[in-house]
Amino acid sequence: MPALFFKNRLNAATGEGIMGKQKDVEAKVRALAAPIVEDLGLGLKLWDVTYQREGSSNVLCVVIEKPGSGVCIDDCVAVNDALDAPLDELDPIESSYSLRVQSPGAERTLRLPEHFAAYEGKKITVKHRVQSGAAVETKATLVSYDPVSGAMSAETADGAASFTKEEIISVKADDLDEFC
Repeated sequence: MPALFFKNRLNAATGEGIMGKQKDVEAKVRALAAPIVEDLGLGLKLWDVTYQREGSSNVLCVVIEKPGSGVCIDDCVAVNDALDAPLDELDPIESSYSLRVQSPGAERTLRLPEHFAAYEGKKITVKHRVQSGAAVETKATLVSYDPVSGAMSAETADGAASFTKEEIISVKADDLDEFC
């Protein structure tokens, strides 16, 4: 279970509004948060930022990692506190939302090109669609990832495999043994 910390936030100007563009929000917050997280002096790095609807709530999730050890609740609280005023100033979301700061956990999701680059040569689990349309999971070692096409190649127990962006549902790190 990843460490996490929640704080409810309202839009500074209106107190509410409509949901902004997900990718724009994520990019703006990623650009704002990365230097703040790293400048805390706690050995933290920004892993990801997601903005999505969960039930009836909008959730901005800032995912942090601490290479070589692990993220604790105090790290999450420190990042939340450090982001509070800068997020109010940037005001990237027109509606009310909850800010969640958490660790990526051992089975972290790989979404960004830098995630795939960091996991080349490491174990992953690829959830993908096969020709019949069924979703299956394949355990593999990531060989390469093409950030332009979104395709990747991997080494499975059955040999070399390739996956197109259209086939891939999700990719997760499969390095739980490193954390236990």
